[in-house]
Amino acid sequence: ARYNKSLSPRRLMRRLAEGRPVATTEAVWDCLTCMQCDQRCPQEVPISPSVPPLRRLSRERGDKPASTRCSAIDAVAALQSQADLPQQRLDWLEGQDLKTDPDSKVLLWTGCTPYFDVFFSANGVETLEAVKGAIGILNALDIAPAVRGDERCCGHDQLWSGDDATFEKLAASNVKMFEQADPELVVTVCPECQLTLINEYQRRFGQPACRIVHVAELVAERAGELKLNTIDTTVTFEDPCRLGRHQGKYDEPRAALQAVPGIELRELPRHKSGATCCAGNWLACTQASKRIQTDLLKAAAATGSDTLVTACPKCMIHLKCAQHGDDASVPGIEIRDLAAVVAVALTNGSA
Repeated sequence: ARYNKSLSPRRLMRRLAEGRPVATTEAVWDCLTCMQCDQRCPQEVPISPSVPPLRRLSRERGDKPASTRCSAIDAVAALQSQADLPQQRLDWLEGQDLKTDPDSKVLLWTGCTPYFDVFFSANGVETLEAVKGAIGILNALDIAPAVRGDERCCGHDQLWSGDDATFEKLAASNVKMFEQADPELVVTVCPECQLTLINEYQRRFGQPACRIVHVAELVAERAGELKLNTIDTTVTFEDPCRLGRHQGKYDEPRAALQAVPGIELRELPRHKSGATCCAGNWLACTQASKRIQTDLLKAAAATGSDTLVTACPKCMIHLKCAQHGDDASVPGIEIRDLAAVVAVALTNGSA
């Protein structure tokens, strides 16, 4: 609400209670579902989880988001929802000095990173750097993970935008894949994927029937088994909403970063439960979202850190996009994924 005065959680909740749809001009499509409001509500009203039903009501009456930011990404997800669709999503593995094993009981969930880099490469986005880093970390733990070519988008965005039909189709294909793979552990690089697999797949479908961890948790738990070289650098960490407020995982990414010798962590003024959302809403790219991203980047630069580290590919995309916009005041601080930073320490220790 500090950036978008039309956002009224109270009005949204009243509409939901009354079963009335909300016009596209209202904040139902602008809400970031970042759980800031949920956290601060004195009555503990679950505001963020209530937004998808409102969006579903609007869709049912023919409304759509006022401005669509990533219709190409939506199209990719829609294509992936076709059960008989063949994919070529593993081309990036060719020529990499990384060990994978299709029969491994540890499954690395890549999410939509192979597609993100294609769409956002002009903005310097390299989300596959996180996936490659995660494989390097697993290899250092003597694990050659399975990386599946039949994996589909987890459906997070479809679920949270009220497009249940597409989510159900994506989930059906992924559940079938999990039944075939029968993993004992799933490792993700994306908090949105982890949240969806745990809260929706396991709850609704009972698959995957195993533990699901973010790579930051894995590093934090098994740092003592990793031979990490010194990286003399200062970093600040941006808490992804889906990892932090949605799942309460604040200490794990910090422990993972501080396991690397030489890294000095400088906290943002707003961090952990009070962290600023990256305005990661695919539905609309507005002036409000750009102001949020700009302020976050300025706060990161003000810490004097060399690098802003995140643990979510979407956060990287949104913040890199802000850096490549027309606003010359946006700091050009380096942005890297946590898994990639740890992977550097596994090799030569030079950032």
